[in-house]
Amino acid sequence: FDLALHAGEGAIALKTIAERQVISEHYLEQLMAALRKAGLVKSKRGAQGGYELADAPENVSIGQIIRVLEGPITPLDCLDSATGTGPYC
Repeated sequence: FDLALHAGEGAIALKTIAERQVISEHYLEQLMAALRKAGLVKSKRGAQGGYELADAPENVSIGQIIRVLEGPITPLDCLDSATGTGPYC
């Protein structure tokens, strides 16, 4: 959310995001690593380094972010074609 609000401002330091969102830097680092691996954010090293969205905010959905950070968002296991073995199938 923070990266979408500040899109176009360049890379934003992890510390800045953590302070604005009132979460620990360590936890945010873990989230960003997963989002970076999925290609949703990109990182830049150095004094002006930080994170920014890899695409325009309107092209990134909350669903994409949730699936990266939490896994499938199907209401029942049997609706997830990957498992299809839930107790209610």
